[in-house]
Amino acid sequence: MRLAFKVCLIGSPGVGKTSLVLRYVKNYFKDNYVGTIGADFLIKEINFPKMNLEIKLLIWDIGGQSKWRDIRSTYLMGSDGAILVFDITRRNTFTDLNDWIEDLNRYVGTKIPFVIVGNKIDLDEFEMRDVPKDEIKEVTKQYGVHYFETSAKTGEVVETMFTRSAFDIIKNKAIILQEKFNKITPGE
Repeated sequence: MRLAFKVCLIGSPGVGKTSLVLRYVKNYFKDNYVGTIGADFLIKEINFPKMNLEIKLLIWDIGGQSKWRDIRSTYLMGSDGAILVFDITRRNTFTDLNDWIEDLNRYVGTKIPFVIVGNKIDLDEFEMRDVPKDEIKEVTKQYGVHYFETSAKTGEVVETMFTRSAFDIIKNKAIILQEKFNKITPGE
């Protein structure tokens, strides 16, 4: 079976959203930062052979600058899942997550699965971490979501994170479908 799902990467400017997408889709990393204008998207196909599923993941990289806030709703509309990204070396990008979750709930209209990603773990070896792991654990527990620490630069955990996100979307869609089936009586 072939399915297509829209997943959006959101988070503050400069956290590495574009770099994560480029690493995952093209296995590429560029050192210079260029902010995303509005939004961009790439496609990646994922196979889940045990479920006989081929997933086309439409990955939307949504600009984090405040000037794009007014049109963010347009880009988030119709999302099946989200990846919320912060930079482990910049505390403010972590505290901004609550605002991003609020935007997600406001603009998508339905509860969708999301994961939280602490990016730039390659800088952790230089003791640049500014967000303690226990605080991250608290937030992810509060929302009941998976958490990943990634490095777009090295590629560490990037594929695992995207695959888990796709799996969570599939699981959520199955639950929704099951709820609809439960409301049907025979003969309808």
